[in-house]
Amino acid sequence: MKAGENIFIISGPSGAGEDSVIEGLRNYFDIERVITTTTRKKRKGDSEGNPYHFISKKEFKAKIKRGEFIEYAKAYNGNFYGTTKKELERVGKSKKIGIWKIEYKGVQIIKKKLSDVKSIYIAPPDLKTLKNRIKRRSKVESNYVEERMKYTKEWLKYEKIYDYKVINHEGKLEQTVREVRDIIKKTSGNRVGVKIIFGVLVVIILAGYFMAFVFFHPNIKDIIKDSYKNISVTYEIKSKERSFEGLLKFVPKDVQLAYVVGPVTFDFFTEQNSSDIQAPTYQQTLFFYPKDDLSPGVIIELNQPKSDQWESFKQMVAQIWAKKFPSQVPLTLPDGTIVYELVPKPENVEPTVIEYKGEKIYELSNKEDSTLAYSIMGDYIIVSSSTQIVRLALLSNSDSNQRLVKDTYSRCSGNDPYQYIIANAEIDVENSDLYLNILSKNTSLAKNCI
Repeated sequence: MKAGENIFIISGPSGAGEDSVIEGLRNYFDIERVITTTTRKKRKGDSEGNPYHFISKKEFKAKIKRGEFIEYAKAYNGNFYGTTKKELERVGKSKKIGIWKIEYKGVQIIKKKLSDVKSIYIAPPDLKTLKNRIKRRSKVESNYVEERMKYTKEWLKYEKIYDYKVINHEGKLEQTVREVRDIIKKTSGNRVGVKIIFGVLVVIILAGYFMAFVFFHPNIKDIIKDSYKNISVTYEIKSKERSFEGLLKFVPKDVQLAYVVGPVTFDFFTEQNSSDIQAPTYQQTLFFYPKDDLSPGVIIELNQPKSDQWESFKQMVAQIWAKKFPSQVPLTLPDGTIVYELVPKPENVEPTVIEYKGEKIYELSNKEDSTLAYSIMGDYIIVSSSTQIVRLALLSNSDSNQRLVKDTYSRCSGNDPYQYIIANAEIDVENSDLYLNILSKNTSLAKNCI
């Protein structure tokens, strides 16, 4: 059975906030929820189909025997929850963004049966916060809280079965919603129809062009070839921009150059990384060069789970900074002379934390005026040798008026390592050391692009 690329599992333990996240997603998508069938009794405000299909245990077991469920499980409270194949097909055909809320037991089953359905785990920041959230619910009995916490601890053992993990920090629901939104946008199959329509239009345009001029123009073949090339290149650029949408939101409006590279060409920090620290993994990386500052900004799109990658990144930064600026450790020689040995001490590396626009910027600096600033927002890490560049990137992401206006720049797509290039059209590439140095492996592409 194939469910459709438009369906996403949103899953998390009680108190994680998955229902609030789902409601927040309605501000960005036309949503069709997959309605689960359950044997639990209706609560105040519940109705048939909202939020469940309510049936008896006898009916539920009969449906199991008939093979009507794609997944089902018995919850901590003794009630059954399951999703029928018919319901999944209904949502798959709707062409809306399908949201499927199920527990981890159901996710385990679905990962084996439906490879095209992506799962997003909404995680609490910690168990203490989760317990407080559950307690805040009206008239919650203590035994209910303990049952939920016991079930949650069991749930946490299965975090890695999910495709994505998003932590719902206290007081930052909208940030969580945006992170989930970006995941859905990046992986949704809803654009398939648009691509098909575009392809059909291209064929019609080319056919009409050919019919109109084939008998009258001596160079008709060259004209059609050039027209097709222009259309296909434009389409390729637009397609890549959609896949880089999250990265491009961090690019400030005043830049000289920005380019995206694949992981295969990205050696940021890894050359100095020791084998005892797991280097973070990432999907793609964007570099941008502001007009008024030679310090580039680097935007790294992390793989999931994001929290693990972020911790690896911070450990790696501390290790490399300690190697570059080692600590002086006193050493007493046999004759009693005290000398100082330079020893890397990653545990002593403590960045200064700067609050900016509700986000945290971590800044490392030393007596030699060397600086390294970095921050994380959603699935993205921003890095620069200039704290101001990190601020600009965070500002661009939160304020569209401060963001790059792509239509005022020249753009082009290319093969690896340079997947996408955007550049100020006023720059003379032939005489620009900046461009020739950065794009030395693909200078001809850069020239043609600009």
